[in-house]
Amino acid sequence: MLKNFRITGKLAIGFGIVLALFGVAVFLSWTSLSSVQGDIDFLQDVAKQMELAVGLNDTVSWIRAGIRDLRFTEGDEEMNKLLGYVNELRSGIENGK
Repeated sequence: MLKNFRITGKLAIGFGIVLALFGVAVFLSWTSLSSVQGDIDFLQDVAKQMELAVGLNDTVSWIRAGIRDLRFTEGDEEMNKLLGYVNELRSGIENGK
């Protein structure tokens, strides 16, 4: 079938096939990148939530220590520290919502 074509026709057909394959490869790469971008966005949201959870966990630990200190000293300074940690915990929970 290709014996009857001239060299320019054969080159044009070959170039067309290579161009079509390149187009398919670009399309597949584009769809894969879109999928990866969606996964990256999801992971960034998860990382932010994890960072918030770690911060809240640290605040809860400080509240526990503040309650322990308040139990032994019963001082106003420890009570003010404890209230500050509780307010920090409240604001962290509001940020999480």
